[in-house]
Amino acid sequence: SKEGMSYEEPENDEGVACTGQYAESFCLNGGTCRYIQSIGEYYCICVGDYTGHRCEKKQV
Repeated sequence: SKEGMSYEEPENDEGVACTGQYAESFCLNGGTCRYIQSIGEYYCICVGDYTGHRCEKKQV
């Protein structure tokens, strides 16, 4: 149902690019910061063997 939705764009679970200090320093080890507006949460898309909420852990 589309009730109450004032825009056409579908929800994107990957969120939007982070801005400001989050874009600069939230993700570690080269991760890309994303912000999910619907829940107000930041998370990282990690690269290589890194994992964790902020890409702080290296998988062995």
